[in-house]
Amino acid sequence: MNILTATKNTILIFSLTFSLAQADEPGYVLQNGSGVTDSSKQCVRTAASNPESVPAECSDVPKAVASDDDPVRMKTFDGCANIQCAPAISTDGQTQGSNELISAEIPFMFDRSDLTSQATGKLDSFISAIRQRVSNIISIFGHTDSLGTDPYNDALSERRANKVRDYLLNSGIPGREISVKGMGEGSPIADNNTRSGRAKNRRVVIEAK
Repeated sequence: MNILTATKNTILIFSLTFSLAQADEPGYVLQNGSGVTDSSKQCVRTAASNPESVPAECSDVPKAVASDDDPVRMKTFDGCANIQCAPAISTDGQTQGSNELISAEIPFMFDRSDLTSQATGKLDSFISAIRQRVSNIISIFGHTDSLGTDPYNDALSERRANKVRDYLLNSGIPGREISVKGMGEGSPIADNNTRSGRAKNRRVVIEAK
């Protein structure tokens, strides 16, 4: 046996002895030989390391850590985190679906645009309902029966709509939320050939979304 061969055998025996000694310390030598930890449990790469086979203990890729501000942490199959999902909130601060249509029909006497006690009672109920919400888009449409000329009825329907608008304004509803339009006699809801039908057509329709 020459000196070179003896030296190689000595190194091999030393390596095997070191590995066996370290086997008593769990986790120091990884089974696939791709990563080794030193006495401080810091990973040491070997020349034969295969990046695809390196276990998590010696991987370069950091483990994902969930944080309180991570929107997808602990994601479940329904797309919500493991906390109770809050209802969807719209941009105006209301829960979606809370701004459903609220409407009312305000009756008027023949050829008149002033508000009766019945009309103001309906308006008060309407105002009470829309005040439960943060904001509203209010549309007011005035209507007449078919008696009279078209230009006259157009003007009368607009006066009726303006009366309703003024009542809302005086009740504290913001004017920026309100639009007004006179429809004349063109949108009847009942037969204008009967007295009861004409009475139903003399109205203002008010809607809030």
